Amino acid sequence: EAADLALDVPDAPRMLGNFLARAVSDEVVTPGFVDQALRTGHPDPKTAGHAALTRARALLAMGHGSHRMARIWGPRAVAAKATVEEIKAMFKDIVDEFFVGRDPVEAQRSLDELAVPSYHHEWAKKLLRRAVEGTAEERALTTDLLALVTAGDTPTVAKDKVSQGFDRLADADSMADVKLDTPNAEQILTQLRADAAKKGALPP
Repeated sequence: EAADLALDVPDAPRMLGNFLARAVSDEVVTPGFVDQALRTGHPDPKTAGHAALTRARALLAMGHGSHRMARIWGPRAVAAKATVEEIKAMFKDIVDEFFVGRDPVEAQRSLDELAVPSYHHEWAKKLLRRAVEGTAEERALTTDLLALVTAGDTPTVAKDKVSQGFDRLADADSMADVKLDTPNAEQILTQLRADAAKKGALPP
């Protein structure tokens, strides 16, 4: 069982969730399997089995054809051969997964696995745009994530890349596009920048 496996392999729930999501994506397992198992087999949210199934459901919520699913076993190798547009798509998947699963540690792990720090400004821009267009709760989650990935002497994301992401979203062309659906986007982004600075996610 997942609980027994997790005793020897602490990362087992994440790995099992990846396996299940890929199995559904590849049509080896029926699409309804994960939800049915959550309802009947592992209803207790504290179990390793439930954690694996919840992760699988979050991955599948992004769609079977996502780049995240394609790189689920080897993101670093995929990124090494990827075009800039493909890397942008992978960043979008990481952002989508974060707002579905709300797991900042998993988002950080995905960025570490992808290992393309020179493009992290693009990830920051995509994350911030989703936050600007989202709810107050999602904006708080965003600044918490930025604080996590920029923490420490060897951060996952450099603070100047986060700052660059803010600047790129604030650019006139980008902001004009965001304001079509979110008229007060500039004010929201200004507040997001202030909150991120308070949490230490931006250069001093």
